[in-house]
Amino acid sequence: MKMLQGKVDTANRAQESNTKAFIESLSRMSGELTDLKAEVKTEALQKKLASVQAELLNTEKALAPGPKAELTFTFVPYTNPPAGHPVNPVTDITLPTNRDGSVHVEFSVLNLTTVEAVNAELDIQICDQCKYAKEPAGLIKLPGMRDTWRYLSLPHHQALQAHQTISLDIIVPPNILDVIAIAPL
Repeated sequence: MKMLQGKVDTANRAQESNTKAFIESLSRMSGELTDLKAEVKTEALQKKLASVQAELLNTEKALAPGPKAELTFTFVPYTNPPAGHPVNPVTDITLPTNRDGSVHVEFSVLNLTTVEAVNAELDIQICDQCKYAKEPAGLIKLPGMRDTWRYLSLPHHQALQAHQTISLDIIVPPNILDVIAIAPL
């Protein structure tokens, strides 16, 4: 899995580099067209060059990377105010221990940006001394993962939306304070 992820990361970096080089090339060509337009004497050729330059600028803008979504972790419940006011994610919480020694944890992933998140992948990790009291619904234990890790794939996460609440029942050893962490892959 790590080897495949490494290959995907390498391909993504190469694609980003190629896109950047292509956009820089388009920008240089646009500058050359500006210089050429100044040298051209006939009005018809100047109009044609202006049209080609505008097309190049539109292509450059279309290829430029757009804004990226940013996902935010929150324990549930959290304050979700009316539209136009900021959401206050909860990142620190104290929960009671149930009679069986487990702790019930609920959390969600928020997309507080105006951009849709696409192909997000998260690792959910509980402390190394903790155990899942039961397998969490909606999360996957991939082959080779530690027993304390689970995987969550979010193919599409709409802008300004919360993912459904995820529940974990965790058996926590005494005197353990930090139990859960969420990290993008």
